Amino acid sequence: MNLYELQKEIKKKKCFIEQYEREIERYEEMMFKIKTSNIEADMIRGGKRRNNLDICIDEITYRQERIKDLKEELELYEPLIKDLEQILKGYNDIEQLIYFERKVLGYSVDKISQRHYYGKSQIYNIINKVEERLVEKTLEKIGNRS
Repeated sequence: MNLYELQKEIKKKKCFIEQYEREIERYEEMMFKIKTSNIEADMIRGGKRRNNLDICIDEITYRQERIKDLKEELELYEPLIKDLEQILKGYNDIEQLIYFERKVLGYSVDKISQRHYYGKSQIYNIINKVEERLVEKTLEKIGNRS
């Protein structure tokens, strides 16, 4: 996983958190709309008879646990992302652009070499140099966590 894929993963996890928070709000609203005379009403869901209140509480609990898990994962990613971004800033603009075009946009080496007037071997060298340093730093961080 390269830096950009990691950033994309973090963004996806943050979207999940936001979605779960909206769903929790929706279930809380549903809970408050249940009439007290109807609180014991059965609702069939998945072959089981359960009342509406139980379902709302279970759904809220599940989403709260998922939010907690996702936030813990994000806390682990934050320092790693900062370090990798710092490493990437150590390269000049053209090296960063070549790495981005290859790893994120998926351009072929031929296309990149034509766009920047570099030879294919130069493109490979730049990509490998950047990737090596990022992988090295990632492995170093993972080793420190263990």
